[in-house]
Amino acid sequence: MHHRKYWHSETDSIYANTTKNNLSVIDHPDQSLFTVTMRNLQDKDTGHCNCVVDIQGQQTTTYRLYIQVESALDVSVVSSSASGHEGGDISVQCLYSRKYKNEVKWWCRYKDRRCYKEKKTVTSQNSSVQISDDGRGSFTVLMTGLRLTDSGWYFCSAGQKMNPVHLTVTEPKAEAPDVSVVSSSVSGHEGGDISVQCLYSPEYKNTVKQWCRYKDRSCYTVGRTDTSQNSSVQISDDERSSFTVLMTGLRLTDSGWYFCSAGQALNPVQLIVIKAGPDTEKDSFSCTSAAFDSGQCFDLEMEMETQSTPNLKIL
Repeated sequence: MHHRKYWHSETDSIYANTTKNNLSVIDHPDQSLFTVTMRNLQDKDTGHCNCVVDIQGQQTTTYRLYIQVESALDVSVVSSSASGHEGGDISVQCLYSRKYKNEVKWWCRYKDRRCYKEKKTVTSQNSSVQISDDGRGSFTVLMTGLRLTDSGWYFCSAGQKMNPVHLTVTEPKAEAPDVSVVSSSVSGHEGGDISVQCLYSPEYKNTVKQWCRYKDRSCYTVGRTDTSQNSSVQISDDERSSFTVLMTGLRLTDSGWYFCSAGQALNPVQLIVIKAGPDTEKDSFSCTSAAFDSGQCFDLEMEMETQSTPNLKIL
C-alpha cells in the first residue's frame, strides 16, 4: 500500500525525503515516523502547519499544529543529536526556562511513547536511564549500557514543552591488539634461520620486549644475543612499532609454541623446524591468533595452563 507523507504550511508544501530551501522532510519507516526540520526560523514562520499521511484508497490523516517562533525556547537541548557505541553511555543536557523550574522533567522515545521521569532510575529491556535536574535551568539524561535498538528519536520535556534529540548507537570498533605478529606460524629447516616480526601499539614503546617459549618458560630480551642449548636468538627493536626475532642454527627441538611480548601483552607464534635432507618433507600448518585464543589449536609442547603471561625464566 502506497503512503505519501508531507508537510504543509501557509507558505510551503513538501513531500517526504525532500529538501527545499531551509526545510527538509525525512521519512523513518523503521520508527513509524517522519521528521520535519526547519532551519533559520523567522517570525514569518509562526503559524499553523500540518503533518499529512495520505494512504492510497483510505482517508488522509492530518496532524495540525501551531508553530510559535520565539527569541528563547522554553525547552531546548545543548545538542540535537547524540551518538555512542553499543554497551557504552551517552548523556544529553536539556535546558528549560525559569517558569518551568517546578515542572516534571521527562525523557521520552517517540517510537513507543516510553518515558523516563526525573529522579528515577529505570532499567528497561534496553538501557538504564537516569535523569537528574540541577534545579537552576537544566536537567541531564544519562543512558548506560546502550544497545543498537536504542537508536532513534527522543525528546526532552518540561511540562507540556519538548525538544527533539536524535540518538545513534553504533557497533563498537574493533581495537587493534596491543601486541600482534605478521605471521602466527613460521617454519624453517634444521640448521637454518627464521625471523619473526612482532608489532606493538605506541603505549608499549618503552616496555621490555621479549621472545619466550611456553614449554620451558625461557625468554630472550631485546638488546641481547643469547645462545642456548638450542639456537642463537637475537631480538632488535626499531623503537617505533615493531621488534624482530632472529633465530639461527635451528634444531628440531626448537619446534613448539613461543610468544612475542611487550610488557604484559603477548601474542602466540608456532615454530616448526623441519629435518634437513632431500628425502624428508613435512607440511607446515598455520594457526591464527583467533583460533589459538578459542582453543582450537593445541600442541603437546605448549603446556600452557592459562593465557596470561607465565612465570618466566630470563636467560
